[in-house]
Amino acid sequence: MNALKTLTDAINTIPDMPQRVSMGFLSADESLSIYPTKNGSVIDEDFAGNQETRLYYEIAIRTKDQHLGNTIMWLVSDFVKQLKKLPSDDFHFEKIETTSEPSITQADSRGFFVYTLDIALNVTSNKYKE
Repeated sequence: MNALKTLTDAINTIPDMPQRVSMGFLSADESLSIYPTKNGSVIDEDFAGNQETRLYYEIAIRTKDQHLGNTIMWLVSDFVKQLKKLPSDDFHFEKIETTSEPSITQADSRGFFVYTLDIALNVTSNKYKE
């Protein structure tokens, strides 16, 4: 199941998005990334092996442009809140939600600011499906 790639591709379809998001941690310079955080957990399972799993991700931007960081985080937040489907052959989309509002979490001595947004994605897949 590649929910991270599917979600990344969906975010990159946001109209007027000033920058594309990539998978993985932030680089030392300007970057916009999405990466898994806490361990996902199975929240429901039936006898046929269908599991509903809750997956946690963080979207972060490191930038010297505070306006850009704020704009991108709110574009992503609004997109996530309105997302009703996430097509995939690997899983069935159940729901997605923001678990925090966009916020500035770091400023460094080189003039970079880091903004983050936390999201949770619920998907159903079959653990026996190959």
